[in-house]
Amino acid sequence: MAMEHFNNRDSSVVPELGTDPLMENCSVYFPIDDMDAADTTTLPNQVSRFIMNYPKSHDRCAIFGPFYDEPALEAGVISYGLNVPVITHGAEDNRFAMERQFPNVFRTNVHLHAMGDLAISALRSKGRTDFLNVIYSTHPYSIQHSETINNAAKEQGFKRIYHHGIAPPYVGMEPGRSAWYAMENVKKNTFRTIFVALHDAIEQISFVADAAEEYGLISPDYVWMFSGNIDFDYALYGSGNSNVTKLLKGAAFMRQMDGFDVDPEGDHFLKSWKSQDAETVATVQGLNPILADEPGYYNPPEDYFQVITPMRGSGFMYDAVIAQGMGACWAEANFVAGGGGNNQKRRTQEEADTKSSLAAVEGDKTGNEEVGGGKSNGRIAARGGTRRAQYLRPSSSARSPASTKVVPADSSHQGRTLKEVKYSRKPNMVGISEITFTGATGKVQFKESKRYYKNRNRRVFTYGLYNIQEVQEDEGSSLKYILTDILTEGGAEEGTWEETENGPFIFASGTSRPPELLRAVPEQNYLSRGVRFTGLFFMSIALATIFAAVVFVALKSKHSLVRGAQPMFLNAFAFGATTMTLSIFTLSWDESYGWSEDQLTAACQTTPWLVVLGYIIIYCSLFSKLWRINQILQFRRSRKVDAKAVLGPFAALMLCAVVVLSVWTGVDPRTWHREEIDDYTGETYGSCRSDHSIAFLIPLACIMVLSTILAAFMSWKTKDIQERFSESSWIFYTIFTQLQVLLVGIPVVVILDGASTDAAYLGKTLVIWTVPMSTVLLLIGPKAVKVFFPEEKVSKSRASRGVSMAPGGVTVSGMSPSAANSLFSANSSVMSKGNNNSSYKSRGPMDHIKQGRTGSVAGSTDVTIPTSTHGSDTSVHRKKSSVKFQKDMGSNDLPCEEVIQPGLDGTMRTQEEEQCPKPGNDAEESKEEVQ
Repeated sequence: MAMEHFNNRDSSVVPELGTDPLMENCSVYFPIDDMDAADTTTLPNQVSRFIMNYPKSHDRCAIFGPFYDEPALEAGVISYGLNVPVITHGAEDNRFAMERQFPNVFRTNVHLHAMGDLAISALRSKGRTDFLNVIYSTHPYSIQHSETINNAAKEQGFKRIYHHGIAPPYVGMEPGRSAWYAMENVKKNTFRTIFVALHDAIEQISFVADAAEEYGLISPDYVWMFSGNIDFDYALYGSGNSNVTKLLKGAAFMRQMDGFDVDPEGDHFLKSWKSQDAETVATVQGLNPILADEPGYYNPPEDYFQVITPMRGSGFMYDAVIAQGMGACWAEANFVAGGGGNNQKRRTQEEADTKSSLAAVEGDKTGNEEVGGGKSNGRIAARGGTRRAQYLRPSSSARSPASTKVVPADSSHQGRTLKEVKYSRKPNMVGISEITFTGATGKVQFKESKRYYKNRNRRVFTYGLYNIQEVQEDEGSSLKYILTDILTEGGAEEGTWEETENGPFIFASGTSRPPELLRAVPEQNYLSRGVRFTGLFFMSIALATIFAAVVFVALKSKHSLVRGAQPMFLNAFAFGATTMTLSIFTLSWDESYGWSEDQLTAACQTTPWLVVLGYIIIYCSLFSKLWRINQILQFRRSRKVDAKAVLGPFAALMLCAVVVLSVWTGVDPRTWHREEIDDYTGETYGSCRSDHSIAFLIPLACIMVLSTILAAFMSWKTKDIQERFSESSWIFYTIFTQLQVLLVGIPVVVILDGASTDAAYLGKTLVIWTVPMSTVLLLIGPKAVKVFFPEEKVSKSRASRGVSMAPGGVTVSGMSPSAANSLFSANSSVMSKGNNNSSYKSRGPMDHIKQGRTGSVAGSTDVTIPTSTHGSDTSVHRKKSSVKFQKDMGSNDLPCEEVIQPGLDGTMRTQEEEQCPKPGNDAEESKEEVQ
């Protein structure tokens, strides 16, 4: 039909055949009697066998088709040897655009790059904007399709694209081959948009469907799109696999469209098709003599063209023929315009008399649907029929041919010059790339770019998006593919998808609303509720313990144990413990609990303030408390040590910490950041991040360590002071306990951070929780136990009103134990209550010290230590200015005894316990001397 229209300059389909001045004086026509045709199906080898069996006396001038890629590749190689053009009407292989590999191949359809762009554009129009899985067979066509989809998706804003290859035997779990392995990975990465590029869909689609069903990928949550080369008639009606039917329901595929697909009523090509009569049928049968018992035989009815719809690609084949003819006319016009007309006429006539021919290689049937009970097999009738080789032999009624081989001139009839084109090829090939006309598939214009001049411009096509829907019919429901959206002009870059009258697009859910999620929600590593409850429970325990300690100090502030421990500093490190404990609260949130990124960022910035300042307050309070005791026990008469006098180091360390924290918060604040830790599965991990956190953590750690060292040093220095004042041993226990936890816990937290949210949270919580809890329990706890649970009374055999000395007596600082024992070996005994007076017995060098007298130690500086023993003063001289007691002299477990206790005003005095009776005038209440 195309050849006849060109030869007759019939403008019913292509207006330019009757209106373009190029055609007025063109002597080119197609020798219909000298052409041959074959159905190559999708396989190679058919092309070479067909062309090489062509009569050698005939000179080939062009090859039309094939439709599929592999036969077209073979035709391209042969055309290079024959030096004739190939114009394919369906092959999409990107390699045809490469001049070095296939210099003679043109195509009236688009290539895979354009189809990839359009496929992604169609997906975006349906709300699929990211997270794409591509399943492809390991065949060059499918691999190229996968690559073009990848490039197009990235160009159009997709950030996550994963590819999964399959190959025979498709089963098992071998990577790169198994369909089941591919579907397992699709399930794992949670992407819900899947593009499938198959080469041999008849063989492969069943494996894909079975594997997808097994992994639960055939559901309303997923959107499937297939490459347009798949035979969906076979897939829907001939596969016999229910999983294929389930898979295709709601799926999409995209194709470049013939004009009769867009507008069946007004399409000029379809009208010309249906105008063909029985004579045309007889002509075709005469060109294709196949006996009734031979394969491929089909006897079409006389009304074949009225009842059969043209197959897909028929319009593109029509345009290929017209492009070849008009390209030859362009070359002839350029030659004539250059002054070579006479020679050309003579040469044209010679070729017409000898060897002019045309070869057409079909790649598919010429009809894809039969109406009114037509047969279902053969080249031009069957839907789903087997494609077989057909041969069209020369007809006796053919007109005299005119050659399409001409020599180019310098300028073009259409105003273009060959000097500008600079193609090193035959003139008619140059002409194909230069002509423009309106054909059966719209505007036909090559030269997509200067580099890809053999490609048809992708922006002049009409593309269709087909949707496979369940349609209700009289006989029941069935699946059919329906054109729901079209893109007419502009291509993916400038065009817009518009809904047809058959729309809208129906997804697998049965609605026009696309699935809300582009991917299944991946693992976010949110803090689990049970673990978070555990952390807040620990925090509550710590706060309750601290609150109980504060209440205890407030209620028992007048008790000697509490008063001697300086309640102000007890409350201070209780406040520090509270501050540090509250940092657990700021760690206990993420997006799963409704907190925004700004709120989480504020929590990130607050946490180091609470931890650092709380820790420093605890240890600086202990240091200041012990330092004050140490200064008080310098035993200088009438000296008073105020609390303000020992707060200097406290204030200095706090100021340093505040400065570092302020600079950190202002310059490089910690922010909440959720990071994808597995780009395949989409797994994320949320945490606080700071670009230069180490630069601030190091000085803060130094300040915290310094506060700990100061407290430990002062605890060691006052280790011999009564427990009620210094708690040295308990402070050492506290520091040792916390040091163990920090040395083990911090490395564990660092390792777990980024690996497990729950484990890291518990680690941080326990490390933080240990510091305030151990401080409160080990420093305030023992005092509470002694206050509420005093020890048993001492034996009745002890004196009711004696002076109790701890074993070992009084230790004089600055003297070794051996020297002290040699100088002071005193043993005191308390008389029984039956005696009327108390006596003090001593042996050794101290026997000369009497009550009311002043004694001295040889070689020592005399310092008077005032003591009050119920009205009588006794002075004892010692070498150093501070006395440390080995044992607690003031415990409540020794009732009715006198103890030596420093007053908070800086003086030292002996003081009776509260439970001791007041001294009277009785002789039994005589005063005792303390050495």
